[in-house]
Amino acid sequence: MNAGGDSSNLVKLFGKRIKYLRRLSSMTQAELAERVGLSRRQISRIELGRSSPHFSTLEKFCPALKTNIFQLFLFPEDIIPDQKTGAPSGSPEDDRNGQLLVSPSLAGLWTICNSSGRMEMEWSASLFRYLGYSRSSVKPSLKRFLHRVDPECRTELSQFIASSLHERSPARLIIRMKSPKGDRRRILILKEPQGDDCANPGLITLAILDVTEILELQDRLTLNKDQLENDLKEKNRHLVRIYEQARQELSIRRKIQEELKHQARLLQNISDNVFDLVSLTDMEGNFKFVGASHKILGYDLDSLIGRNVMDFIHPEDYPGVLEVFENFLLHKINNQKVEYRYRRADGSYLHLETIGSFILDDHGNPREIIFSTRDITERRQKEKQIRKSEKRFREILDSIEDGYYETNLNGTITFANRAGARIHGYSDLDEYIGLNFRQFCRDPEKVVETFMRVLESGKPDAAVPIEMTRKDGSVGYAELSVTPLTNRKGRIKGFRGIGRDITERKKAQDDLQVERLRLQNVIKATGVAAWEWNVQSGDHVIDERWAEIIGFTLQELTPVSISTWQNAVHPDDLKMVNTLLDKHFTGKLSHLDCEYRMRHRQGHWVWVQDLGQVATYTSEGKPLLMYGTLSDITQKKNDSEKLKKTNQELKKAIAEKNMFLSIISHDLKSPLAGLLSLSSFLNHELETLSEPELRRITEAVHKSAQGVFELLNDLLEWSVICRKTMECKTEICNLYHLIQEAINSVRTACQQKDINLVCSVPMDMTVNADMPMILTVLRNLLFNAVKFSSRGGKISVTATKKDSRTQICILDNGVGMDQTQLSRLFTMDRRGRHPGTQGERGTGLGLIICRELIAMHGGEIWLKSRPGQGTGVFFTLPGHSSGFGNELDTAQS
Repeated sequence: MNAGGDSSNLVKLFGKRIKYLRRLSSMTQAELAERVGLSRRQISRIELGRSSPHFSTLEKFCPALKTNIFQLFLFPEDIIPDQKTGAPSGSPEDDRNGQLLVSPSLAGLWTICNSSGRMEMEWSASLFRYLGYSRSSVKPSLKRFLHRVDPECRTELSQFIASSLHERSPARLIIRMKSPKGDRRRILILKEPQGDDCANPGLITLAILDVTEILELQDRLTLNKDQLENDLKEKNRHLVRIYEQARQELSIRRKIQEELKHQARLLQNISDNVFDLVSLTDMEGNFKFVGASHKILGYDLDSLIGRNVMDFIHPEDYPGVLEVFENFLLHKINNQKVEYRYRRADGSYLHLETIGSFILDDHGNPREIIFSTRDITERRQKEKQIRKSEKRFREILDSIEDGYYETNLNGTITFANRAGARIHGYSDLDEYIGLNFRQFCRDPEKVVETFMRVLESGKPDAAVPIEMTRKDGSVGYAELSVTPLTNRKGRIKGFRGIGRDITERKKAQDDLQVERLRLQNVIKATGVAAWEWNVQSGDHVIDERWAEIIGFTLQELTPVSISTWQNAVHPDDLKMVNTLLDKHFTGKLSHLDCEYRMRHRQGHWVWVQDLGQVATYTSEGKPLLMYGTLSDITQKKNDSEKLKKTNQELKKAIAEKNMFLSIISHDLKSPLAGLLSLSSFLNHELETLSEPELRRITEAVHKSAQGVFELLNDLLEWSVICRKTMECKTEICNLYHLIQEAINSVRTACQQKDINLVCSVPMDMTVNADMPMILTVLRNLLFNAVKFSSRGGKISVTATKKDSRTQICILDNGVGMDQTQLSRLFTMDRRGRHPGTQGERGTGLGLIICRELIAMHGGEIWLKSRPGQGTGVFFTLPGHSSGFGNELDTAQS
């Protein structure tokens, strides 16, 4: 290590530097010795300045002390020579290990290479600026640099550079030189060590550092030492940063150089291993480099160097290739492509495709041409086969009636057959190709939406109807199928499909639609619903009216199937409808005609009439399609029921009328005839009759007159009820008093038959009733009980209350009735009339009148009877009879 001064002092100062850095890292001599591969004794001698380590050993101190080579040589102030004497300014014994005074500014980097025997130099841009030279006008050289160096230092600098090129040890030198401005500067030159494994031992890099200010700081040190020390420390840190920057720049340069070498090797490998023929020519087209792929031409690679690329062009292709090459050179257009035939060494030709690009120099001017050539012989053969296949394909396409088309993503037709052109009114296929679907589609957005749907889903879309305008302006209709057209990578590049002219079919469909609309209007006017049924699949099609009949909208019933109908039909009617369907399917019925109930949305049932017939059958003879109508006949049914009820009421009225006439003609005629006969007998035989005989005849006349009166009275009441002119005026009345009054009217009859009549009704029980009407009911029921009771019998009257209803029971233990007799009560059937136990006769109107009067009160009347065990008559005021006990069973027990 030569610093241009006392070498022993430098060794001692270096030892102190090592010791300082070791202590700074809290490391013992033994630990440092182990890390650098020396003995502890050698480390001690180095720190005492008694031994100078070799440069290769110094490299081991850097990682051990966590520093770098330059930091090992950031010397304290006593290494800097005095300006006047040139000797160090301080004593080696001064303990200033931490005072780093060297803080130069980096003027630039100087790279010197002597690997080829000829010294090549390179200056960094900052060094050019520092020396005052222009990079474009001055070439770096030692002579140029020495021109700025003080004459006294030129020899020393030359020797330093020469020794640095042949030695591996670190080196440094301080010189004086003149700046472009004319002032004197002190320069520190440091050599960047390359190491033993350096790929180029003849390569060195010098860091040019301006240390003028450092020496000036030396003079000011005595004036303000503390301030100077701080400045020097800051300068020292600045130097470290500069050094790191220099190292990074050097590292980048090395990486660039290595990358260039790697790229050169990579280019060679690529050119030797690719299928394409890679070559490099000068600007005249002479080969400078060819890849190993050129062996397919059969030439020796060395024999191609220097030959011109045009020497091998087929004579027929030569003019065209020459024109392209000249145009390429004239206009400087990169990636110019040309196809031609190239002669091989055996005389055969290959079809080649070449792309050329320029290689530029530092000033951006073309200096070489790189060609990439591909063998397309096989492709040309395949293209020939493809053209042959395309011709055949075209002939096939032109022979079919449907149109075939291919478009790009914008919908522009790129390929089509003649039928496709004819569909749109074009006879010239070339005129048709290139048109866009938007030009002849009357609804372009529909076609765009179809293409977009296929593009997004990647799935074909079939039977897309479009309305088109032909070339002559006429309107037609076509049906398209759209399928994605993909490239080799599976990406959609356009669309293809089949087009079919459906103009005639569309016209027929329109006519059919008009006819169907007319039929629908007719059906709508009649108010019936239409339906279709696929018997085999179960699909069921209905219209809005069908859903409306059962209270729904068609949307609410969707999806519709045969189960929709089955779920709506009344369970009791479904079996009947299925039976009729089976008969129709088997040919027993020509058509289906049935009436049944369907459930309305609101819960009630509506009556419908269903008419249908099978239209088509399967090949096996099974019913396939069936059509029919459904009409709402609820009102018709209601009207029919009303008419039926009216007819029943009319029949009943006629029967009652006939009975009334029968009563008048029979029941009224007989007593009147007896009365007339007795009165005639009295008129003729009065003088001959004794008093007892006269009394008996007058009593008979009285009874006949009384019977006629009762009959007339019943007829009168019944006629009033039938005319519905009687008004029920209810009021709160005492039930006990009403029953007692009725009992008084039958008391004589009870005494004549020795009948015990008992009333068990509470004296304070009240009812809300029309007193005359209820009194009539009680009298009729009591007279009947007396009439059918045997001598010495018993009649009881009871009443019970439950909630707001009152039930009255008149019970006797007379002859009773069977179920046949009970069923004929409350009717005008004369068979229901039976004489009393002593031959008493009645009109048969009594119970009918009682029923009507009780009904006017909102109550009910019914009887319970057993032959030989008596009869119980029950009626309520008002309410329903259910909920009351079996008083007849209780009384009889």
